[in-house]
Amino acid sequence: INRKVMAGIMTRNPDTAALSFAGGLLQKHEIRNVRVENDYSSGDSILEKMLYIIKEYQSDRLPDVCKFNLEVRDFYELEIVLNFIKENKLAGFEELMLERLSKHNVPYDIYNLTESLLSYKNPGLQNRTIKILKMHPSNWKTGNWANKFKELFEEYKIEM
Repeated sequence: INRKVMAGIMTRNPDTAALSFAGGLLQKHEIRNVRVENDYSSGDSILEKMLYIIKEYQSDRLPDVCKFNLEVRDFYELEIVLNFIKENKLAGFEELMLERLSKHNVPYDIYNLTESLLSYKNPGLQNRTIKILKMHPSNWKTGNWANKFKELFEEYKIEM
């Protein structure tokens, strides 16, 4: 992805850009940046901008885009999708997050999924999240992640 070209498209034809972005984000492929003129920005920031353009100009496709990307993205890209859902108060993704959490994930993804689920401050959802975490503590109770989860649990007053 060339950031400068993307910025131009988003400015000149945001509705066309949104249609293209929605189609592209409904395919499983890595989002890669093309370095132009020493622009070392990450693809992560592009993903966030793409989601906001879709929200504004193709809002009817946004739930499908978010759902698909919750299923296929990892690491920073998953974190961006989760943060987008949270910041925009999008509803209806909790079950999918729980399903994703119950699968094998790296600690970084487990942390971001857990944090997103706990942010709903829904006791039933919180209990289901904790139940999943208790089933496989070795997946997240490792290295520095044990402390990160401890801090997260303290923030939400959760005893593990």
